[in-house]
Amino acid sequence: MYHDPDSGNPINVGVQTWLEYKNTLDFVTRMGVSSNGSMQFTPLTTKYVDFQSGKPVEGYAAPENSDRVSALHKYLELCEKYEDYLLPSFDQFPAPDAIPEDLLMPFGQFVEKYGIAAAVPQMWQATVQGLGDFLEIPTMYTMQAMGVPMARALLGKARAVVPPSGALYELYGRIADFLGDDVFYSSTVVSATRDGEHGVSVVVRGSGNLSTEIQAKRLLIAIEPTAENMSPFLLDDAETDVFDRFGYFTVYAGILRHPSLEPSTSYSNVVPVTPTNYTIFPSPPQLGRMDYLGGTKDLFSFTAVGTEKDTPDTMKALIRGAIDKLIATGVVKGSSGELTFPAFADHGKMHSWFSVDDVRGGYVQKQMALQGRKSTWYTGAAFGSPYSTALWAYNDELLPKLIKGI
Repeated sequence: MYHDPDSGNPINVGVQTWLEYKNTLDFVTRMGVSSNGSMQFTPLTTKYVDFQSGKPVEGYAAPENSDRVSALHKYLELCEKYEDYLLPSFDQFPAPDAIPEDLLMPFGQFVEKYGIAAAVPQMWQATVQGLGDFLEIPTMYTMQAMGVPMARALLGKARAVVPPSGALYELYGRIADFLGDDVFYSSTVVSATRDGEHGVSVVVRGSGNLSTEIQAKRLLIAIEPTAENMSPFLLDDAETDVFDRFGYFTVYAGILRHPSLEPSTSYSNVVPVTPTNYTIFPSPPQLGRMDYLGGTKDLFSFTAVGTEKDTPDTMKALIRGAIDKLIATGVVKGSSGELTFPAFADHGKMHSWFSVDDVRGGYVQKQMALQGRKSTWYTGAAFGSPYSTALWAYNDELLPKLIKGI
């Protein structure tokens, strides 16, 4: 969350809304937060630009609205067909010999098979940009990142909500009040002992370099299970076998300021190809778009995707280079002032996925079989979905299993 000091408005960074999914908005109500707000949109003029060269992509036009809506309806029907396999988790994912071929084919082939290319640019703008070369990965993961909740919201079949204040952080502030002192903030797990019979012991280092040992019967992990994140937990062979096979993409979002960028404008990164080809997109590392935020004339939101080798510094340099090219080609008039980042969020490795061979080899089932192993349970996008509300639905299913027998 960023508070614009000039307008006084809160600006959400990254997640912009809660997507209606089953009854999970009851959680917001339980925390005393209203979900009756509506998202405010500033009308923008889109400039389609190749950020590699800084040149406009002549002749490019977004799909006709009727074609986009028709394709998105078709996509939603297909997502609903496989919804229970992917949402709110992979608990109901079919056995390797029963997986529908639709879910395993590269998403680009899936798009061609069902003739839904007109929906793809909006999907890229909404969420699937974070999947990097999303047309090459198995369709099941694109459906997880841009599935039923988002498609319904884009078609007006489900709500996309915010508090009246517009600040999603309001919910997390209420949660912090509810938890009180039972939380270690700005802390790092430095070691852990996990035992299937005797529970767990976790050593946490917090402010002042003070360490605290926490003993519990069960452990719930909600972070991405990357090698870096999981190193303090001394994984066994079964856990390592699963987590080492995950692929990830690194995602960055935030707010930038440059006085030469035009108000009321969206700069969208487009590959210079045939104007009606909607299945070719920039590959990581890439800056996807910059959108004027309104209120303050030179504030723009951005989303960018890196490779596993990228860092916040390399991505800031990439963004700076893209803007310099836009200035050099005259797409952006003038060059006064410097680029700054009032808010820069490194979301780290996201959108975990297995290769098709690993999915066929039963690794989704091996992953879900880790639930409860060594008194450890998992939630979060790697085990459920990247949508907050879908994760809340998964937690409703998971927590009774976690506490059973305590």
